[in-house]
Amino acid sequence: DAAERLVKGNGLHQLKLRDIAKESGKSLGNLYNYFQNKEAIIEALVEREKSRFLMVVSQKIEPLPGEDYKSMLRRYLDPDSLLLAISVAGEALVNPGVHKIMVAANRRIVEHVVALIHQDPSCSMDNVPRELLEARVICIRTFFESLRGAVAFYPDVNREMLKQVTIERLLLIW
Repeated sequence: DAAERLVKGNGLHQLKLRDIAKESGKSLGNLYNYFQNKEAIIEALVEREKSRFLMVVSQKIEPLPGEDYKSMLRRYLDPDSLLLAISVAGEALVNPGVHKIMVAANRRIVEHVVALIHQDPSCSMDNVPRELLEARVICIRTFFESLRGAVAFYPDVNREMLKQVTIERLLLIW
């Protein structure tokens, strides 16, 4: 929690173990009992974000078509989650260890979503090749991720209109 607050406030580049210890009210030595280094904390943050995403994806929301997208959109258009996601992604571009963490997390997300689709009796995806299904999941997730940039760089955008247009486009993509 302390690391997440610090990243959201100052970005990942400024994250220091001693600051996390101070923010959490724990000693630096105590922090090392749980995390070897900054990369381990980043891995925990990525794992937490992945779990949050999968929890939203795993919820079956009825009856309106596209309603499940709305719950995901609420999460992606939340400016509070923006800095954490962009900070970790930026670090992954320059840090091979963080890149490896992100690749593994993304792989688990795709596998989980594909498994959910196959378990859903209302989805008739049995005849769709797995590779195509994975590509569709990646495309839609990428679409969601890019919305974070829209929130950051188009702060005056009508979010309700953006949600509606996004859902229309996603349903067409799918």
